[in-house]
Amino acid sequence: MIKIGTRGSPLAIRQADGAGSGLVQPYQLIQIKSQGDIDQKTPIHEMGGKHVFCSAIEEKLLSGEIDCAIHSAKDMATEPTLGTEILGCVWNVGDRRDALVGPFENFDSIPRGYRLGTSAPRRTKMLQDQRPDLNFVPIRGNIQTRLDLIEKEVDGIIMAKCAIDRLGIRVQYTAIPEEELLPAAGQGKVVVQVRSDDTRMKDIWNPQILEWPTIEWMAEKYVLQLVGGDCHTAIGVTADARPEKGLMQIRCSYHDGNKAHHIQEIGPLEDYKKLADKVVSAFITK
Repeated sequence: MIKIGTRGSPLAIRQADGAGSGLVQPYQLIQIKSQGDIDQKTPIHEMGGKHVFCSAIEEKLLSGEIDCAIHSAKDMATEPTLGTEILGCVWNVGDRRDALVGPFENFDSIPRGYRLGTSAPRRTKMLQDQRPDLNFVPIRGNIQTRLDLIEKEVDGIIMAKCAIDRLGIRVQYTAIPEEELLPAAGQGKVVVQVRSDDTRMKDIWNPQILEWPTIEWMAEKYVLQLVGGDCHTAIGVTADARPEKGLMQIRCSYHDGNKAHHIQEIGPLEDYKKLADKVVSAFITK
């Protein structure tokens, strides 16, 4: 029996179960409460960043209490935790766009002064530039907790569309085009983490690894590494592999506190690190 560690939220359990369903071996989901799940009031950046959702699970992994862990890729630290290894993306790659939940046809149709709930600096700063007349309200909690705030504390919320899709939530929403709001690095992707020296787990999971999504995620994560990106950095990054042409496209939106910078580069697929270097160098000089 393979013990798979996961957060206990409905979305995390759905993703871990989806990943485990591809295995030949039987598995058991071990739900682990992270500090980010326990404390739903303190801003994530004051708790040490998005990695607070993974650290407790990694402790169980390193101690041998679980055999592997399934995470949302966008929750992972840019630097791997010593003694562990991320093998890559597994299960299905979801729609990476953000969704505007509420009775709106699109972002421009929101009435002036309305309150939108989101704690992500990327979403807040990028969208506030487009609509300074709106009020962005910081919110925390799992998906249902945030949805319950609509018409009580906020008029709408912004969340990852893949969460709506994977949980089959019946709610009115519109997907925000990437041209208006570039997604977070790794959004929509699910990764598996094992102990670095566990060859058995690697052999079990390697057939499930999705090659091109993994390379895309590595490129997105490398851009974050170059800029020191974390949960309070207003940055969106997407990488699109085009294996049939041997090319990769990287797009990056970065808000420096005054304005947003948008960069796009296309280059050889095998040189994604050089392409990421080029992207970061371009907006640093702006």
